[in-house]
Order: sequence, then structure tokens, then C-alpha cells
Amino acid sequence: MRTIRRIAASPTKSTMASSCAANDPPGCSSSYPTGSTVPFPYENPYPQQIALMDTILQSLAQPAVVDKTKRTQQRCRVLMLESPTGTGKSLSLACASMAWLRHVESQDLNESKGAISKSPNSTLSTGIDWLDSFVSPQQREMEQAETDIRAKAQQARKDLVDELARIQNQLGGDSQKRQHVLRSALVQMKQDSRQSHNFAKRKRNEEAQPQQQQSDIDFVMEGYQSDGDTKQSEKDDDDENDFQWTSKRTPSHAGLLLNGAALDGSIALRNAHASLSPNIAPIGGVKPSSGVRKIIYSARTHSQLSQFVSELRRTAWGKSVRVVALGGRKTLCGNKDLLSKYKIESAINDACLDLKKSSSSSCPLLANGAVDTLALHLLAQPTDIEEAASIGSKVQTCAYYASRAALAAAEVVVLPYSMLLSKQSRASIGLSLAQSFVIVDEAHNLPEALRALHTSRLSLPVVQSALDQLAAYTTKYIDRLAGRNLHYLGQLRRILVQIQKYLGLANKQTRDSMMTSDELLYELRLANVNLYKILRYMEKSRLAQKLLGFTSYRLEKAKQGVKCSTNDAFIQHDDGLSKHVSAMSLVETFLEKLSGSSKEGKIVVDLPNEASLVQHPTLRYVLLNPATFFDPLLTEAYAVALVGGTLRPFVHVAAELLGHENVDVIRDAASADEMMQRSNKLSEAFISPTFTAFTCDHVVASSNVLLQCMSTGVTGKTLDFRHHARSTTAVCDELGLTLLKMSSVVPNGLVLFLPSYAYEICLVTRWKATGVWDKLELEKAIHREPKNAQMVEVSLQAYAADAATERGALLLSVIGGKLSEGINFSNEMARCVAVVGLPYPDITDPELKEKMTAMDRSSAKTVTGRDYYNNLCMRAVNQSIGRAIRHANDYAAIVLLDSRYLTDTRVWNGLPHWLKKGAKNECCQQRSFDHRLGEIRSFFARRTC
Repeated sequence: MRTIRRIAASPTKSTMASSCAANDPPGCSSSYPTGSTVPFPYENPYPQQIALMDTILQSLAQPAVVDKTKRTQQRCRVLMLESPTGTGKSLSLACASMAWLRHVESQDLNESKGAISKSPNSTLSTGIDWLDSFVSPQQREMEQAETDIRAKAQQARKDLVDELARIQNQLGGDSQKRQHVLRSALVQMKQDSRQSHNFAKRKRNEEAQPQQQQSDIDFVMEGYQSDGDTKQSEKDDDDENDFQWTSKRTPSHAGLLLNGAALDGSIALRNAHASLSPNIAPIGGVKPSSGVRKIIYSARTHSQLSQFVSELRRTAWGKSVRVVALGGRKTLCGNKDLLSKYKIESAINDACLDLKKSSSSSCPLLANGAVDTLALHLLAQPTDIEEAASIGSKVQTCAYYASRAALAAAEVVVLPYSMLLSKQSRASIGLSLAQSFVIVDEAHNLPEALRALHTSRLSLPVVQSALDQLAAYTTKYIDRLAGRNLHYLGQLRRILVQIQKYLGLANKQTRDSMMTSDELLYELRLANVNLYKILRYMEKSRLAQKLLGFTSYRLEKAKQGVKCSTNDAFIQHDDGLSKHVSAMSLVETFLEKLSGSSKEGKIVVDLPNEASLVQHPTLRYVLLNPATFFDPLLTEAYAVALVGGTLRPFVHVAAELLGHENVDVIRDAASADEMMQRSNKLSEAFISPTFTAFTCDHVVASSNVLLQCMSTGVTGKTLDFRHHARSTTAVCDELGLTLLKMSSVVPNGLVLFLPSYAYEICLVTRWKATGVWDKLELEKAIHREPKNAQMVEVSLQAYAADAATERGALLLSVIGGKLSEGINFSNEMARCVAVVGLPYPDITDPELKEKMTAMDRSSAKTVTGRDYYNNLCMRAVNQSIGRAIRHANDYAAIVLLDSRYLTDTRVWNGLPHWLKKGAKNECCQQRSFDHRLGEIRSFFARRTC
């Protein structure tokens, strides 16, 4: 029998009582925290914040549920938390999650879990004292092991906290002093490191033979004897494993304090209790050597990650919480010489790895003890990724590897989607999700983020480059390659030739349909080729790396004027790849996708045309079922919270991310949607054993928001922005005149969201031709959303400056563009947000049709393909609406320009509940433009009196 609890939260005053552990704020208690007992930085939090915290904490306290479909695995709790932008949800998340973490940390360290029990018969009393009290030697050893694990972890964590407290006392909150203290520690550490390094270097120079010049023999592959009988070198997969690099270094004093095995107690199982290690878990049930239990927060942009770190600083634990910000080398690398030479992430990665492996030179920022020392100082105060990069650059120590060295000791990890959602990335940096609370912000982006991460493209020039490089390589080394090597290289050549022929003959008919992997293999006449064996060979032989090195070597020789023989020369195709990216690596990735299940994704052929950015015929693998790659998070983590301002309908998110196989969760999500649709309460929560949903109203008063749905323009013409009508001169002119009138009554900033970039260009061109543009400029300073993402911040600053003036400013933006999400248009920046049309995706797109068909075929029958289609549109609209109203005292007018907002009930139902709740009844009725304009004028007049 499944129990479901419905919670209607009521306003409660927050107190400063909570569960406590080491370094917790004074006044906490050991009882489990609730929304009203969590320490909060403000005396009177919003009722919505208390309700959100209470829902999170109640959900995290739910007992574990075993996954019925995977009996050996425990299914984590899934939370879907919707709170409108501007309601303080980030601070609520930070407070609730930290209260939970410190409570369970205290339990982990101080309470016996009772995992060590006597034999089943020990509960039956025999009446003989000595027999009833007997404990076997194995049980005694297990009890002693548990005691040793706890003791090791307690001591290691105490040593770490004491050292961090010492550093914090030295810092005193002064950022300049922070650099001075860190620099002093690094100077001493580098001096010690340099002495030992110079001695070792002299010893190597005395013993080493003269260094040999690189030759083309370095790229010959070792013999590949069979498909699994021989043992490959363990070095093959180490080069790009950052976790292995940080864990294999000689430990410094700081490194010992950051040792994950000591922090989780698993170090006690390495010697005295080694035989028991499979039966006893480290403290908190984490993965051995992964350190402490964690809160893992992920978002799409660095600014969102930095905002969460800022909110953590404001909590009661802000001075003691250990935070690490993870990112790529491009963001965290402080080697100025390397960054000036290479601009793209892949090139920076390769150059860094080359420096690490080089015997003649090394990165000056990678002094062993210095990296650990920087890692320790980054944990002393909550530090976001920009601050970490800046500090590392100023003290000339690598922040990239320091963040990884700090990972085991971190209580909170902030990282971008790409690192969280990739199992390979998590393994590479040593990030374990076991027993962690994973929070994903702006979670409506997750399905598309997963699709983007697992989409693979293979263009005709890339195939030709890989084929030519393979031919040149084989020709060059044919006498040195073993028979099994030649066999697999021959099969790989056959695959490339068939793909080349297929793309060369592709036509418009192939473009309009999607194929399963097996359908494409039959088309290519490759159904009898075992892709698993090919992929295993490519991985173990490191073929892509060998070809890249061989190609780079030959090109470098050619630049030096060394002639290549006719046997090993090859043609360079314009494949658009960096010289640090192997064409064969893209082939390998695409073949991996082909070897997957047809339920996961399909293949579409993209052909060059005027409407697309595709320049060459391309095979594109499209992920149709994101749940396949989201599932590892659900089986590894303690709980996963999907957070956002526009998550409803929850069943839509559940169907995409959890998969149709999770029927119980999808039905719970549907039930939550139905319950919340009928509710008029300030906040509402739905909690079942495996699923939690939460939603709440906005904190702003309904009188501070004006919703207007306009179906006609200035001259009375219908505002019809459907695709076939919106580009006509009549509609463009009507919108221009309507916008001109609105600009005259809206003070300060007016943000106009348009359906697409192409339509924005169409409107601007027409308005400049008719003179409307000049008239608009007389009313407000006009700004346009930049196409270059690097110009967004500059453009926003210019717009904000103009919006703050009496004249005000008009910003032309695009729904789903760079400014429709994650941008704070508070106060004068958005006194009015106007949304033009409805951004329905192209229903003829084969990828979209496949998704809609999959929804219709689902056994759960909770989300139809048409529902999915409508939800995509309305979620984009609601994201744009959410740019305004950023705090309780803010006010703005929301104007929806399209007749369908009044005539289509599905559109009206898809708008945010908090927005409709405060709207007047006449808002969704037919009214003249003058009436609507008068409402807007009166709304702002009341606030300027």
C-alpha cells in the first residue's frame, strides 16, 4: 500500500533551532530539522520559503524504497520543486540542504548504524548466560572494524576542521589578506618542493640517456592478439583521468588532510580489516575513498553556480561550509602562456596533458604541495569558480587540479550540467554521487542538455579525413602491424567507405525520416560487422590518438620542408576540426551511438540548404530517450531535486527524465498536477515514498502585477502571429504601431520577446523602412539582443543604464534566446514584459515527430504527443514572463500579444498559476486596444503617485 501525504504549508515564524554537528551555529538541537526550525538569515522568511524547506526536509526523511525493476538497487527519492523566480528559492535550498547535511553527518559520526548484528539465532534465548552472550570472532572483528572506521573518520575530520579554522582566523574575512596568507604558505611549500624536485632532476639527468627526437615509429600500435584474452597495459586509460593524477601524487601535509580514505574512514579497511572491506561501508555509506557525504548543486551557467555559493555564504553555516567549484581547464587554468596560445577547450586540454606527460618540461603551476595547499585554502571560505580561477592565477598555482584535490573534503560541490550528466566526466574527476543530495536548478533544461550532450554528428569531410589518415597510416606501417591489427583496420576502412558512399548519394528523401541503428547498418550493408569488437579494438589500441599523433607529426615535417614519400602522403580535407581533435575520435563516438539500443535514439541525415547551418551531408545521432542517461543519477544518489520556476506540469518532466517504465512515479506526478491545479493555497506539497512535488504562489502582491492579453492592435487588426501570417507587412506594421503606443505609457524598461531571431530581423527591417523605428527611438533607447554570447553582459549593462533614465529603454529579445533565462530584469529594467506570439516548434521536424509518437505509445498514457508539444511552447513563454518580478516589492505589466491567448484554453491553462490568480476576470475577455492601453496607463499611474 503506497502512502501519499498532501501538505498545505502555513506561514510560520522561523527560529534559530536545528540539528547540529561540528561547526554548526549556536542554539541548534540534535532533533531532525523542519522548515520552521532551520536557521535562516532573516527574521521573517516568506511563508513560501518555510514551506519549501519543510517539503525538502520531509522528503529527505522518507525511508528508502527498493526499485522493483532493479531488485538489487535502491531507488533514490525524486523531488520536483517549483517556485517562481524571485521567491528566494536558492536561499531556501541552501538552508534546508545544509541543515539536512549537518544532521546526517552528526548521525554518521556519532551513532552506530546497527549494521553489525549477531547471527539470526542469537535473538532466541537458551537460558544459558554464557551461550546467549557468545559473539563469534568474525562478529567481533566486524564490530571492531566499525569502531576503527568511525574513529579514523572522526579524527581526520577534526584535523581538517582545526586546520581550516586556523586558516580562517588568519584570513579574518579580508580578501587581500587571503591572498597574502595563501601566498606565504605557497612560497614555503614551493621552496620545499623545488629542493626535492631539483635533486630528483639532477639525479635523472645523471642517469638518463640523451633524449631522443620523436620519430614516426612512436605511432606504431602494439600487437592486438585477441578480443579479450590478453591483458592490456593499465596505462592506456590513465592519461586523461584527473582523479588518478590527484590521488597518485606524493602527499603533502595539506594532501593528507584532504585524503578521502581518511575522511570516510575506509583507510581502516586497507590493512587490519582488509578482508572485511566488501561487507562494511565507509562512514555515511559513501563510496570508499570519496570522502564526506555531499550536496551536489548543478546549473546551466557559471552565474547561476556563483549565485548559489553567494546564498550559502548567507546561511548560518556560511563561514564553515566547505565548498568546491568544478569547471573546465578553460575556466580554471592559470597558465597564461598556455591560454594565450590555445583558445578552445579541447586544445587547452591536450596542451595541459602534454605538459603533464612531458619529461623535458612541466607546468610551473603544478607544484605538488602547492596544489594541495591551494585546495585547502579554497575550502576555508566558500569560493565560486571565478574567485578560484582568480586566486590560482595570482598565486601561480593550478586552480583546476586544486579543485579536484579538494573534492573529497568538500561538503558542497557546484558544477555545470555537462560534468554532472556525463558518467565519464564524473569518473574522471573522482566524483561519486553515493548518498549525496543532488540539486539540479532550472531543471526544465535537463532533457535538452542530455540530448545535446549525447548527440553525435559525422559529416562527409570528417569521414574522408579519417579514411585518408587511416589509409596513409596503414600504408606506412603495413610491414610492422600484427595480423589482428590489419584485420580490424580493414574492417574499419570498410565501415568508413560505406558511410562515405552513403553520404555522397544522400538526397532529400533521406532527410525527412529517422532511422534506427539497425536500419542504417542494413542501408550501409554492415549488419554483419560486430561493432562491439571494433569499438573494443579502437579503445584498447588507442587508434584515434595514434592517428592524431601520426597526422600531426607528418604535417609538422611537411612544414619543415621534409618531403613525405608518395606512399604515406595524404590529402587534408576541410573537416572543420581543431588540430587537437582526431577525426577518428568522432567516428568512434558515432559508432558507440550506433551500438546502443534503438529505444535510446535514432539517426537523421542532415543535408546542406539555405535554411540550415549544415555545410556538408551529415549523419546525426539524436537521443530520443534522455531517461537512459539520467537513470545513473537516480540509482547512485541519495536524492535528486529538480528545481525551477516553470516545472509544471510535473508529469511532463517525469515522462522525459524518469522514463515511461517508472509508472508509479509518473502517476504520482500526474496526481500532483491534478491536485495543484485545483488548489488555491499559498503553497502545496505532494509527498509519496518515491516522489515529491511542490509549488507555491509568488511572493509579490497581486496588485503589483498587471496581466493583459491583447488580441487586436492599434487599428483594430487581429494580432495573428502564426507562422504563415506573422511576416506579412500588415502584421508587422500593426505590431510596430502597438509597440509605439505601449512605449509612450510604460516607464523605464520595456522588454519585448519575439518568436525567433529571424523574425526579429524581419521586424527591424520593416520598421526601419516605414519610419516606425525612428519613432520608437524618440520614445525609448532601443537595444537588441546580441548574437555573440560574449557581448550579452555589455549589452545588458548598456540597456540597464538607459532603462534607469526618465526616457527609458526598449530591449528586443528572443523567446528561448540568451536573455530569456537566468537574467535578472528587476525593477526599472522590466516595468513591462511583452511576449509576441507563441513559439511552437516546427511540428514537421522528424525529431519532434518521433518524440510525440513515443509519448502517444507510452503505457502510462499520462502525457500525449500533443500535450508535449503544447508544454514545450508554454514553458518557453513562461520563462520569458519570469524575467520580470524579481522580489516582493517589484511591479510590472505582463502583456501577451496574440489572439490565441484569449481564444485557446490550452494556452491560458499553460500560463503560471500565480499570474492568472491575480488577474482580473476581464483580462481573458475580448477588449479593444484602447481599453487595454488604458489599463496599463492606470496601473503605472497608481505607482507614481
